[in-house]
Amino acid sequence: MKIALMILMLTVSAISVAQQTIFSVMKGSENLGDREFEKGEFNKAVEYYRSSLNKDPNNIQVLSKLAQAYSLLKDHRNCIATLNILASKGKTLTENEMFSYAESQSATGNYPVAIAYYKKCLEHDEQNALI
Repeated sequence: MKIALMILMLTVSAISVAQQTIFSVMKGSENLGDREFEKGEFNKAVEYYRSSLNKDPNNIQVLSKLAQAYSLLKDHRNCIATLNILASKGKTLTENEMFSYAESQSATGNYPVAIAYYKKCLEHDEQNALI
């Protein structure tokens, strides 16, 4: 009985450590991406965010950060694609995300969509100095 209890406790403990390790690895890539982003190293941030998404493709926060990095890199096609994925997961785009979407749509020549999203930005903030 004592041996079975010890084996059960060790098994539960090992599972808990494994879960913590997997979580820390997933969070680790995101944290490294955040550090690179803060330093202005957006290409490196993209690599870390994509690594994090490989482990957890539904992470809305990382998708948002990835889209922002693409926007700052002027990688408009990937910015649009990432924001489309974000919206497809049921997330309402923030004002900044909508503005990035509009800017990227405009840069790729999709002016009707760009105008629609600029208008959405103005609905949130009529005094938006960027528009």
